Amino acid sequence: MFRHFVPSRWLHPLAPLMRLSPVYLPSAKQHKMLFAASKFDNEYRPFVKGVKIQVATLDEIMSLDIEAFFEYVKSLQYGYRDKFGGIHIASDKDFAEKAYSFSSPEEIVKNNCCWCWDLAEFIKLYCTRHGIICRSYFMEYFSNELHQTHTQVFLYSQGKWSAAPDNCLGLVFGTPSFNELEDCVQWFLSLFTGYLMSILKEKYDMKNLFVKEYTCAFSAGISDDEYLSQVRKR
Repeated sequence: MFRHFVPSRWLHPLAPLMRLSPVYLPSAKQHKMLFAASKFDNEYRPFVKGVKIQVATLDEIMSLDIEAFFEYVKSLQYGYRDKFGGIHIASDKDFAEKAYSFSSPEEIVKNNCCWCWDLAEFIKLYCTRHGIICRSYFMEYFSNELHQTHTQVFLYSQGKWSAAPDNCLGLVFGTPSFNELEDCVQWFLSLFTGYLMSILKEKYDMKNLFVKEYTCAFSAGISDDEYLSQVRKR
């Protein structure tokens, strides 16, 4: 199943290996982002730049300007659709691990929820439609103590690279920004590894960290294991 959410192994809030996805947590010393899922109190926004989100179509969302688009992204609930059509939101008291199913952009809009795996493809679709250069990276830490992953999109806008905001980290569009993609990726990776080290302390081992840029496409409805099998290919 998933691999993102249960503090024991990192990937998604589902799955035998329990993987965790990043979440914004106002604490930490240098970095104020913690890649650990706990509570997601996203304020639901019924309108974004005049578009009524509850009944918006994918084309309407994709036609928003970039700032409005990321406001919409932030309004999405952090959750997933299972293969039976059920919706599971991480902040629900009865949240449970089910049979994760990769959501298409249309399903994200319809269900108003997604994980970082699904969201990355949603953001990349927006970038493609607007001619925005972007790159996507998969990050995974796998050890006996912890298994966790994250998928992050980086985009090039107004001559600078920045990490795309999502529905859990609290990033602001364009902040911070970098001249070089490598510097931007390293900045974000430092947040990820900083979280890992805060959890594992002396047990953290850089050899267990896997980071790669990926370009493969994913079909709607695939399981978490199928997703991981594809994204891990070198």
